[in-house]
Amino acid sequence: MFRAYFVEARNISQPAVLLEIAAEVGLPAAGAREVLEKRTFKEAVDQDWALSRQYGITGVPTFVAGHRGVVGAQPYEVLEQLVKQAKAEETT
Repeated sequence: MFRAYFVEARNISQPAVLLEIAAEVGLPAAGAREVLEKRTFKEAVDQDWALSRQYGITGVPTFVAGHRGVVGAQPYEVLEQLVKQAKAEETT
C-alpha cells in the first residue's frame, strides 16, 4: 500500500486498485473482493481508529511502544529510546 500510494501515485481509495494490489502481492482476488464488499474487518478497523484517537495519533508514520509514541520519521536513536522506555515501564 505504501509503495502504491506514495511511489506509484495510485488511488488506493478505489476498490479496483485495492484488488489489483491484492493480486500483485499474491492474495486471492475473489477473497479480497469479498472482504471489501462485505466489509469483513470493519469492526477491527474501527477499533484501530478508536485506539489511534485514544493515543492522539494525528499522522503517519507513528510509532507506539508501551504507552508512549512518536510521530513522524524519526532517527534510530529516538526509536531506540522509545523501546527502552517501554521496556522499563513493563518492569515497574
